[in-house]
Amino acid sequence: MTTSRTKYFLAALAALACLALASLALNQPATASTTATKAKCGTARINAVKYFSGNVSIMCDSTWMYVSSLEIPNDEMMVGITGWNEQVPLPFVMSDVLSTMWKIPLKPTYSKTLTATTGVGATALMVNGVPLFNATKPSQVGNQSTYQAAADPLLTGELDHCDGHSGRGDDYHYHAYPTCLVSALVSFTHSTSSKVGILGWALDGFPIYGLTEPNGTPATKLDSCMGHDLKNGLGYHYHFSLSAPYSPMCFHGLVPPENNPEHQPAAAPARQAGAPAKVVITAMHFEIAGKSTLSYNYNGAPGSVTYWPTASADPNKDCWQFDYVNPPAGSPGTGSQIACRPRNGRGS
Repeated sequence: MTTSRTKYFLAALAALACLALASLALNQPATASTTATKAKCGTARINAVKYFSGNVSIMCDSTWMYVSSLEIPNDEMMVGITGWNEQVPLPFVMSDVLSTMWKIPLKPTYSKTLTATTGVGATALMVNGVPLFNATKPSQVGNQSTYQAAADPLLTGELDHCDGHSGRGDDYHYHAYPTCLVSALVSFTHSTSSKVGILGWALDGFPIYGLTEPNGTPATKLDSCMGHDLKNGLGYHYHFSLSAPYSPMCFHGLVPPENNPEHQPAAAPARQAGAPAKVVITAMHFEIAGKSTLSYNYNGAPGSVTYWPTASADPNKDCWQFDYVNPPAGSPGTGSQIACRPRNGRGS
């Protein structure tokens, strides 16, 4: 991590106060009546997220691991995209209210019946708090539960160098093997063994590992959901792949109703959805409390979207000021605008 990014994460929680995003007691019991604590998550889960304490927090009870996240990685974002949907990464709420957190089952239940992923909601949450979506994108035609190359955002130039992008809710997420997350883990731990550890958890509760088994051997005999149980003590688990569809397109565990797309703590749109645009995104400078700027080339000329938090008259909403330079056709805005969204996501 660069020095500037390190400073950013050390300052992230203080910046949240400036945004009035939360008055948190992270890693402590939630304000709601609960027995959940960080300690109950166990050493393995605590260690899995410990390098990202500036933007993700966990606590557990006997049933769930509750995850509160900014849904912003500590990596480069958006650079390299050539098929841009004209959205930008906005931070999500870090909440201490259980009902607004991600919920990962602590004791996943294997099922012989497969549950398809939808493509309109997350399928997993990575250890840095960034959601993982399947390898499809929203489409008015086609089945988002079935991989189709024409709907693969990696093949259509819509993903950045870290295999992520911002969706229609200005929400950053991955669609493929999170290469920059893996590189960050290797950098933090000073060990390539981080490549083969747990990278996240599917919403049915089963862990997702990297491209190989934890001992470095190839991941073989994967089922149609890209998972298996080798009867070696790990139990059932999923894997990433560099080949499409990259991550699970279905669940082999029971998915709790709380993790259905309509119940996930997804970001509510602050702006109208942008139209696809052929650009080259060249840089992204991101600040939680200061100005963020996404720079690109469009029609042979430089352009940018600059945005920063601004005061909201509604205590239940967070607002940003946007300034546009050389916006492509179908841009969510032009000139200057203020955009606001519900603090705790859709339906809040």
